[in-house]
Amino acid sequence: MFKKLLVAVDGSDLGYKALEHAEALARATEGELVVLTVSDSESHATQHKRLGLFSDVHDNSTTQILNDILNVMVGSSVKYKLRSETGVPADVIISVAKQCECDAIVMGSRGLSKITKLFIGSVSSEVINHADVPVVIVK
Repeated sequence: MFKKLLVAVDGSDLGYKALEHAEALARATEGELVVLTVSDSESHATQHKRLGLFSDVHDNSTTQILNDILNVMVGSSVKYKLRSETGVPADVIISVAKQCECDAIVMGSRGLSKITKLFIGSVSSEVINHADVPVVIVK
């Protein structure tokens, strides 16, 4: 089964729900987690600003997201590592999963607003279509 899971947390409610599901799955399989948060690269942030497309996810700082992750993981018996990266989210998620030799990726079905999703595509769809490991989508 899955011994090492990458869970992508973007600050959205579904991102935290994905973390809770990944923690439960890792606990049940005696696995471990790589908990990843990705800040958009400068080029993406600039595009969003130019188009006026910001969602509630972009209002959260990386520090706040990391603190929220720590609060969820407090008291868990699951071994985990926190990672914070900058880049195009789908690309970074897939790359880190490969680097860490993860057996699967767990993520929320959507973290961006519907309007933003129309312009830049769905991160979860990109990961599903390009990852070499199973992807568990939480909704």
